Amino acid sequence: MLNPLILRIENLVIKYGDKPTLLDRLRHKPDTRFTAVDHVSFDVPTGGSVGIVGESGSGKSSLLRAIMGLNPIDSGNVRYQGTILNMGAYSDLRKSMQMVFQDPGTALDPMMTAGQTIAEVLRVHRIVDADAIPDRVNELLDMVAMPHDTADAYPKDLSGGQKQRIAIARALAFNPKLLVADEPTSALDVVVQAQILDVLKDLRARTGLTILTVTHNLDLVRYLCDSAVVMHNGKLVESGPVSEMFSHPRNDYTRELLAAAPKLAR
Repeated sequence: MLNPLILRIENLVIKYGDKPTLLDRLRHKPDTRFTAVDHVSFDVPTGGSVGIVGESGSGKSSLLRAIMGLNPIDSGNVRYQGTILNMGAYSDLRKSMQMVFQDPGTALDPMMTAGQTIAEVLRVHRIVDADAIPDRVNELLDMVAMPHDTADAYPKDLSGGQKQRIAIARALAFNPKLLVADEPTSALDVVVQAQILDVLKDLRARTGLTILTVTHNLDLVRYLCDSAVVMHNGKLVESGPVSEMFSHPRNDYTRELLAAAPKLAR
């Protein structure tokens, strides 16, 4: 039996620039806005791991930010567990949809230790009782394979990979159902990339977390994901199970990405 869908993207269009005015439309003036995402549709099953792949400028990050309510949608829908997401729905569902950004250095407060960063989420959102916060911080550090004494470290004392693990731990503090990652390893060297992917893969196996990730590197998707969506010039050019896509790619652009993909250090 197929898993129910946690996310459904329906004919999504994202454009940048000034919208045509009513007078423009009456004069049949063409819409000259830049189309970043052009009628894209795909599904994300509950507990699955889906990769959105494409080069810079393919529209993948615009798509991801729109899914999280950070970019306006021109037309189409984003459904989360069957609910069409609008601003009200995003505020209700924000805790269960968490995002990890490309550069963890800009996402962490330099004035707060790693432990304080995670504890603040637990305290402000009242996720656990105050006396349980230290233990929960340690549990979250365990989940991202970081020693407990990392809680006392400031971002300046952490490597890029360690910062990304803390960013993941902070996202996990919300007990999300969906983790959305925008190029989570692109700023890291190949060995550290593999370590972060191991963390994500282990989290999914142990918790049933659904993962949606954007990357320009198709080989990362082969390791982490069940299925992939390939984007080129704002359009979805191929999608399907990773095993099939890698053995029998149907689109020339997918073949080019496969040929250019660097290999993970294992």
